[in-house]
This record gives sequence, structure tokens and C-alpha cells, in this order.
Amino acid sequence: MHAQQSNEAFSSSRAMDELLTFSPDLQLNCSVLKGKVALVTGASRGLGFALCKALSELTELKVYACARTEEGASRAQEQCGVQSKVLDVTSPHECEQVVAQILQDENRIDVLVNMAGVTSHPRDEGRIECTDASDIQDVVSVNCFGPYYLIRLLLPIMNRNRWGRIVNVSSEQASLCEMGENIAPYKISKAGLNALTRVAAHETDRGVKVNSVAPGWCRTDMGGPDALRSIEQGVASVMWAVLLGEDGPNGGFYLDGKKLDW
Repeated sequence: MHAQQSNEAFSSSRAMDELLTFSPDLQLNCSVLKGKVALVTGASRGLGFALCKALSELTELKVYACARTEEGASRAQEQCGVQSKVLDVTSPHECEQVVAQILQDENRIDVLVNMAGVTSHPRDEGRIECTDASDIQDVVSVNCFGPYYLIRLLLPIMNRNRWGRIVNVSSEQASLCEMGENIAPYKISKAGLNALTRVAAHETDRGVKVNSVAPGWCRTDMGGPDALRSIEQGVASVMWAVLLGEDGPNGGFYLDGKKLDW
């Protein structure tokens, strides 16, 4: 068995190298983010933690790392050089509070990365016949309703400012054309997230982009040590959507900058 890759092993420079292999021009957009503010959920570990570190080190964004616990939020702030907030994305009230706090301090939020996510309960591999309704509700509440609460709050602000990037971190498992059995709650939730992307993209004004991005199967706590992709590769796939220029796509589903089938 391979050793599991830790957050401490992550390298922002390697993530940028990965990004440049499939989108060499996007590095130029890093400076465009100067003075802008990003909110990243799921920042306590894994891809969310690594993305905060990369955005802090590679761009001029002011990043707010959001995590469900005080411990997770503090860890992201201390180790990634970002601001942090405690946020349970399943709570509409907490979403409203955190957004209001950041807006009071910054008067803007320009980038939203909905990274917070959970997978299915391990029992019986998530087959529908063995899945309780509560299992589906728990996963959907994090993976789909959490992003909805934040998009509902932030999309009107981005539209007024005529600039914004919303990145919904999805999964290849959400593709309907290749969807099979098992991990039903996770697949259902991520397919719902993709639907949210499509609907929200049609409500954007010029300068605002909403996309779903798959990071691929990465070696994180959720992905496990045998996953095929590094954390750097996953972060690069997500950063691509954050760094999109004005001529970039809106309302699509991507992996490493390449369009995936819904």
C-alpha cells in the first residue's frame, strides 16, 4: 500500500506546474485577482486546505478558509497564511452570518469555491437498497444544499460587481452518462450540484462565471492512499476555474480544463 499523501507534502509550485501543462496561459491571470476576495469551504484538510495554500502563495487573492470546526479553521489560517471562519455549510444561518462578516470587513466577495464535501456511509457501499433516507439527506445537505445557500447569497453581489467566479467542486461520479451502482448518496448529491451549476450559470451577468470542476480521484483522506492523482493535480484542476479569463466558459463541467459529459 502506498503511503497516504499529507497536506504538509503539498507543493503550490507543483500545482502550478500541473496547471500549466494543460492551460499555460492562465498563470497570467494570477495578477488580475489582486484586491479580490475568495471564500473557500472545506478548508480544514485535503483539497480545500491545499487550494487555500496555493491561492495564498500563487495569487494576490485575500482568502477566507472556511471549516466546520474552530480547530480546522485555525489550522488553515496558521499553515496557509489566510483568514479563516468557522462555517457549517448545512446551516443557512451560519452561511448568512459568515458572508455578512466578510462583507463587513472587505465589502466584497469575488470568488466562491464550494469544496466542502462528504461521501457515502461506508456500509454496503451505498447501494440504494441498503441506504437510509437519512444517509442521502446528510450527504446532499453538505454537497448540494451548502453550495446553494452560498450561491444564493453571493451571486447577486457578483452580478452587481460585474465580476465573479463560482467553482462547484464536483466529481466524475456525477456524470449521468456513465453513472453506475453504489455510493448512491454521493452520486445523487454531486449530480444535483451539477444541476445547480447549470441553473446558476443562466442567472449570471457579464463577467460572472459558474462552473463545476472535477478534481479527479486524488490521494486525500477522502480519496485514500491508492488514488491515481496527486493533490497537486486536483488543486490544479480547480484553480483553472478560479483563474478563468473573461473569455472563459460559463456553466460547464470540467476536469483539467477539458469538458466532461453531464
